Amino acid sequence: MAFAFIPVMAFAQFEAQMAQFCEGPLEGDATGILVVAENAPSGEWEVFRVGVGVLGGPFENGEYVQFSEVPLGSFLQVRDAANDLDLAVFTNLPTPDNTFITQFPVTGACQERECDVNDLFDLVEQGFAGGFTSTNSGGILFGDLSLPHNASFNALIFGNFTNTGGGGSIQGRIAVEGNFNSGSGFTIGEGNPSITNSLNSKMASDNLIVGGNLDFSGGVRGNVLYNTETNLPGFISVGSASGIYRNISPDVDWIAARNYFETISTSLAPSHIDNSCVGANTGVVTIIDANNIELDADNQSGIVVFELNSVSAAQSFNFINTSSAVAIIVNVGGGTAAFTGGSIALDGVTISSPYTGINQDFIEKMLWNFYEATTFNLNGYAIMGSVLAPFTTDVEFIGGDIVGQGIFSGDVTKSGGFDILNFCFNGDLDICEFEEPDLPEVDLAVSKTIDISEPFEGDTIVFTVTAQNLSDEEDAVGVQVLDQLPSGYIFISATPSVGNYDEISGIWDIGLLEAEGEATLEIE
Repeated sequence: MAFAFIPVMAFAQFEAQMAQFCEGPLEGDATGILVVAENAPSGEWEVFRVGVGVLGGPFENGEYVQFSEVPLGSFLQVRDAANDLDLAVFTNLPTPDNTFITQFPVTGACQERECDVNDLFDLVEQGFAGGFTSTNSGGILFGDLSLPHNASFNALIFGNFTNTGGGGSIQGRIAVEGNFNSGSGFTIGEGNPSITNSLNSKMASDNLIVGGNLDFSGGVRGNVLYNTETNLPGFISVGSASGIYRNISPDVDWIAARNYFETISTSLAPSHIDNSCVGANTGVVTIIDANNIELDADNQSGIVVFELNSVSAAQSFNFINTSSAVAIIVNVGGGTAAFTGGSIALDGVTISSPYTGINQDFIEKMLWNFYEATTFNLNGYAIMGSVLAPFTTDVEFIGGDIVGQGIFSGDVTKSGGFDILNFCFNGDLDICEFEEPDLPEVDLAVSKTIDISEPFEGDTIVFTVTAQNLSDEEDAVGVQVLDQLPSGYIFISATPSVGNYDEISGIWDIGLLEAEGEATLEIE
């Protein structure tokens, strides 16, 4: 995983990314070049200008470098420093098998627009960086598990993310299906590329992916993909905004991605795990008092599963005898999960930074599965391990940490200092088979009305979409309705009775619709 179960390849592809910015003082003058490369066979790489010579190097894998006054029309290669026949594949080219790129204004090059003074743009705007495409399962799910702090996704949010105040960070990569709104003081991938010892993401990665509108004045280490933008910090140099902005709608199948995680969560839930993970062991839960719970893995090997009816305020958890387990799953029931005013301990010792040794081993095999939660609140609490909560509709982070990955749906709001630390779930779930469970048949109906039957140009009208669950016993889960405005109308606002509406995709994400339940959406 970083919630994706794929084998690690023995030899990763030698690849590079490159962007240019115009240096001026006149249009058409030489450009600056920003380059990063990964997986050079010898461990070091260099930049070579065909017909001229080496521009710079050797550089270490993952190092992000800048060159000035590179003449327009140069043919450039990124190649292995020990063997100049090993050429990097440019992952941000529309034809990634090319071994060289050209710069404006060469006819037929990937970039043929004018270069304004101090302007920044990719050498290839029509492509996008990163290793995911719509042909991948869910599009964004796969990552290299060869290192504990790899560039796999630290957070996936199937909804909107809003930072209303306070600092903090997502130390790894984050993908947001909806809108991303945050002021300054909040960083992605640890922001500053000079912080080499922190749990940051690779420069070569797409570390902030936004399917909707991006309004962000914080810092990003790595590349940014977004659909639309309201506000972005200026790209000046490596030390200011360490990556490439790409105004390209991410090629992500968000619905497939969400279904992927919903299937995992449901398969691991108490009602299914005996069939999904045959041979998993059961841990012992002891309620010492209302605020203290002991979870004993009893030195069992393989997967150890604990079951909690709920998590509420001021609860602390002490895990004991876990060293033999290859994965630890804590199934938490209930519609609301609240982590406030408690702590998590390992063998009686509260886990705290630095997260190394046995603490790191524990964190990276721990998964909290909230298979029923629609509301998730975290306030001043440090959750040890990854959190899988794909059915949420309302998530609030007031302060604290998730020391692992976080998977959430719905509206996610952050206030106060909050961090998601870049530890990936590496628990061994090989014995598990995640298949979509048999769901009951549910009878749904959707209708649409308009308040003005014969509107004139300039009128403000309201469409009302009504979704009904006609079943008298079975709840409907994961309900989504597609409704886009007809041609000729201008979107003003949307008011759903439940869930969220994305005016760009036209998807009304209802989530749970109870038996004989009804939900409405007003689009103005």
